[in-house]
Amino acid sequence: LDNGIVSQKGNPMRLYNDPSNLFVAGFIGSPKMNFIDSKIISKNQDFTEIDLFGTSSLKIPKINKDINEGDKVQLGIRPEHLTINGEGDASWESKVFVAEKLGSGTFLYLEKEGEPLVVQTEGDSNIKVGDTVKIGFTASRCHLFNTNNQAFK
Repeated sequence: LDNGIVSQKGNPMRLYNDPSNLFVAGFIGSPKMNFIDSKIISKNQDFTEIDLFGTSSLKIPKINKDINEGDKVQLGIRPEHLTINGEGDASWESKVFVAEKLGSGTFLYLEKEGEPLVVQTEGDSNIKVGDTVKIGFTASRCHLFNTNNQAFK
């Protein structure tokens, strides 16, 4: 429920894998999905290309006919879907400011404008505060949300 209104119906894994809006995406999962302010660079019938932190771009296989180049969007990706050492369709580097070791997993909190980017990695990771890491984004694991907080399908 979002302000007393059912935001999305479905089983937990459907809500986790295919959230219909920003509220559901941030509510399901722990820690919550990462959200990154971005903009549309281009689009065609196969993908939407977005800006990634002003340093690279990412072609996401999701399309919304009601968006145009230059439109603002939110990129969503779960901490467990990011990769260490930059393996993926695009990458980004940042400094670790918190390394939260939880035994079976470690959450790395990376510096970025706004909320930090959270990455989940192995529990025995030797990455520590102050390290710079290269993070990989897999396009098929990313979600896009428009300015009305609705997901691209």
